[in-house]
Amino acid sequence: MPYIDSTPQDYPSKFEEDNLQDVFAQMLIDNGWTLVRNFYKAAVDTRAYNRRTDQVNYAIARHTIFRNADGKLLGFATISQFPLKYKYEKKQPIRRPHDDTDPNDPNFKMQPTWDEWIKQKYVDNTTRTNLYFYMLEKLPNSNLVKEDGIVSIVTMPGMGGTSFEQDRDRDRDDWSKWWYEYFEGNYHVEDRDYDPEDLIYEEKLLSASPFHVIRSALDIEVLETRWDTDMQEAVIEKADPRVMQSPIVKTTLRAEFLEHINDPLWHTNWWTDSEVRVKGHIDSTTFFLVLQADTAPVWEKNLVPTIPLYFGKVNSLDGDKDEGYALFSGTIPPVKRVDSTRKETTFSWRKIMPGDTILYVNDATKLPEAPALLTINGTEVVKLIEKKGNYLTVERAQLGTFMRAPYWDTGATIARLSTNNASKRVKNEDVVSLFDFDDPGATVGETIYPLLKLYPHHSSNGVDSVMVSRSRFGARYQAHYLSWNAPSNQLPPNRVDEIGKKYPRAYNPVEKTNNYKYQFNTSRYSDKVHSSRIYVVHPEEGVRGYLDKAIGFNSQGMSATNLRVAKQNCPEKVYEMYKPHSIGAVSPLTKLPVTPFRPVGLGIYSEDFNPNEVPHDIKNDKTPPGEVKITKVLSPISQTIDVEFELPTDKDLKHVNIYLDGKIYATGITGTTYYRLMGLNTGFKPEIKITTVDSAGNESVGITATPIEVS
Repeated sequence: MPYIDSTPQDYPSKFEEDNLQDVFAQMLIDNGWTLVRNFYKAAVDTRAYNRRTDQVNYAIARHTIFRNADGKLLGFATISQFPLKYKYEKKQPIRRPHDDTDPNDPNFKMQPTWDEWIKQKYVDNTTRTNLYFYMLEKLPNSNLVKEDGIVSIVTMPGMGGTSFEQDRDRDRDDWSKWWYEYFEGNYHVEDRDYDPEDLIYEEKLLSASPFHVIRSALDIEVLETRWDTDMQEAVIEKADPRVMQSPIVKTTLRAEFLEHINDPLWHTNWWTDSEVRVKGHIDSTTFFLVLQADTAPVWEKNLVPTIPLYFGKVNSLDGDKDEGYALFSGTIPPVKRVDSTRKETTFSWRKIMPGDTILYVNDATKLPEAPALLTINGTEVVKLIEKKGNYLTVERAQLGTFMRAPYWDTGATIARLSTNNASKRVKNEDVVSLFDFDDPGATVGETIYPLLKLYPHHSSNGVDSVMVSRSRFGARYQAHYLSWNAPSNQLPPNRVDEIGKKYPRAYNPVEKTNNYKYQFNTSRYSDKVHSSRIYVVHPEEGVRGYLDKAIGFNSQGMSATNLRVAKQNCPEKVYEMYKPHSIGAVSPLTKLPVTPFRPVGLGIYSEDFNPNEVPHDIKNDKTPPGEVKITKVLSPISQTIDVEFELPTDKDLKHVNIYLDGKIYATGITGTTYYRLMGLNTGFKPEIKITTVDSAGNESVGITATPIEVS
């Protein structure tokens, strides 16, 4: 059961921006997973067929779908989104799906073909900042979604009665800049109430925004559409709704406003060979990884944080078979789209002179406690030093909002600075760094539903909550929360710096805080560190189970050590070793109310450790390990065989391999004594052989399972 750390120079493969999806796939394959489908899906909005407007939005996603030892499916996608404009049509024609093969299309017989052209656009414009993950219950129809093929559709908000949100899914001038509110100096353009880019016909929104074409490319259930000129509508022709695709979890490795890529324009300092550091545990059923992009271009203000990524079992407390599967990750707070329940605003009726540092307000209870940043009339940022009654002691003109404090002669609105009421004079970087992890109502993650699904009420986006595959009674992809034996969130030390930044790297330096008084070393009474399992809880159903291969603890002063957890019922003194990780992204591990104490001190399992064990002589070991004992073989469902086995007792056992009819089916299998083989031909009796491999690389002859017929 390996622990992954790609940081050392001698690590066999590097996760780089350009090969991240491929190296991630190989990592899973090397640890007992199978790659079951690799394909592309392209989406184009209806304006490619209707020349009333100038801009046409396109998106193409590359999907890789994996299956683990339990037969559970995980999808991973990266995406390219770009526009074309009719005014440049002579230089770059407006393309439509398979226009090169349609005799009625002006682009008939055009070279390159549609498939070649859109695939090259993926290569040229792929956004490495964002990674997308999702769960599904079955593979899309192989007749419609072929291996390494391209599925292409025309899309519009609301087609076929699908759900949409007008502000999000309709297009407008500079939609992305409006949606993410990029400010002056960061490609900011004000939006207007009416945009000529909107195309509305009989109250239908025919112009698809960048979000909508991205959503359509990430969807894997709508597989064929056509544009009906008479009806002025995109019509769904072929779909596979029983795929049961989950909401798509958007993982953002760094703040999106840090770069702007529209080939050949590259405003960035992250390149194809920039490394992404990957640490964590992976076995054949579960992985718990911590990702971080290159921090050298910008290391401050939490703009390139550590990102968790979990997909795996929710271990049942009762030891029964009712094990759900969980998926969650993390992101950077977007500047505009953070909803908050906090309405921390009051008013000062008195004049505020440039030299005033004590302000009187109507109701200071509506404002946060010091230290905090406030805004005056939404433009000047001030630092709150002290609050006595309705009197505020402040430092004026913070974060470069003014050269000197201004004069407010008719009073002013005083409000808490946050991502949902940001001053337009404040840089995006500062607003992101001031995200309030203690605001339980702040909704950060984008909820991206597949086109045919909505999962109404309490579904998860995998960032603001934990997504679980199925509730005990059948609800899919519900929001779950974390619980662990934690102290009160109000106990010291205060996890905040002197101006209100709450991410771990802001408050860790001991020279700037009193946190050194609270270093969470071992207890002076028990000589142990308090830790617990990290439980997964549903508000209605209760505790579902706990995360696999992880423990929670108080994170203070624990970043450079290892935790040893004694294994129970073990004849020898053997420990499970856990490596601590600090998480900086907005995620279920760092934000209220998903965790009761933020941030969770996260320990990820690395290995078993026996202090009395004699090191194994790998160099001179030529003897293969013992064989497995196959205890059960059955075909419980169509095209499937389940195999259960017992492992040999060899201490140097590394993993097992499974062969199907003489060919390798899965390699590097660890962390399980059960494997589900799927996609088999009904009526056949395949030969299934299991071999064992030790740490020296010696492989056993193998044990062949009793042949059974595939149902």
